[in-house]
Amino acid sequence: MPLTLGPRSVRDDRGKMVTGRSINELLGDVRVEAGKRRFSWRMIGGASFAMVAIYLNAVRGIVHTVQRGGPMLWVLAIVVLFALVYAVWRMVQSARGNQAVLFSANNMTHVRDQAVANVLTASHRCGACGYGLRAESIERDGCVVCTECGAAWNHERLKPTAASPEAVTTELEATLKANERSPHRQHDDRFMPCGIATHKKRLDGEPPASPRGAEVLAVLRRRVFRRRLITCGFGAGTGAALLVVGFVFDRPLNHLGLIIAIAGAVLVVIAFCIFGFSEDPKKRKAHYLSHRVCPRCLDELGADEAFDHCVVCPTCGAAWLASSLGTRV
Repeated sequence: MPLTLGPRSVRDDRGKMVTGRSINELLGDVRVEAGKRRFSWRMIGGASFAMVAIYLNAVRGIVHTVQRGGPMLWVLAIVVLFALVYAVWRMVQSARGNQAVLFSANNMTHVRDQAVANVLTASHRCGACGYGLRAESIERDGCVVCTECGAAWNHERLKPTAASPEAVTTELEATLKANERSPHRQHDDRFMPCGIATHKKRLDGEPPASPRGAEVLAVLRRRVFRRRLITCGFGAGTGAALLVVGFVFDRPLNHLGLIIAIAGAVLVVIAFCIFGFSEDPKKRKAHYLSHRVCPRCLDELGADEAFDHCVVCPTCGAAWLASSLGTRV
């Protein structure tokens, strides 16, 4: 888990970025209210500190190697050092609560923090600072404003009854663990961890929740199979041709044919290896939503929009932006 000592940056329901307290402070206070011990030190990111030591040791090894090497090692060292500096920079930004956006506009630190904010708000707590919300003080736009930090949260987020500190602790820890366990860091449009079904099945192993979902799944399976068959067939055919050319013209090409044959063999192996790969999660998600099917449980989605313009799946509760859904048929 990334460092969580610094403040978090979350977006409230009025579209304003709000600086909130760290997850350690939030859970520490909740545990005190529940009469439990404070949040354990393992959540401050012990693994991140270990990675810092590994990075520093790698830098030292690279410097020693470059001192004994030539210009090519200098080029390699610059590339590796840039990658290490970028990784450390991402960790520092995560510790400070910033989004650390450089190559990706949707990094998982921001997703995790928004998921924590959703859990806190549903429990009648401010998603930024964690203080209690007055559910009866609803303003004209339907938001409840936190008296401590000024963050605004739509009243429809609040559950009918405020959760106990024990329940808040349990749900927050489950959310954090789900974010860490998610193999591809997949989430719905409310930033809650959510596995996107592959082109073969749901990630939880259950059958599609509706006949419409099963039909859309079959369509995606056939589409992926055709695309993989064409791509992998072309790659395998090209590799086989290179393999034959390399062996036949090995002597005239003065052993260059052996290199061509090896390249062809590698291409054939790669073509067969990628044949079983699934579609990218973003493409799978777009496919299911274009047919108005929930990408998580493959149930049909309705037309009723919530306060945040999301359509909630009636089966699994995953929320998807209405603007990403296809036209109803």
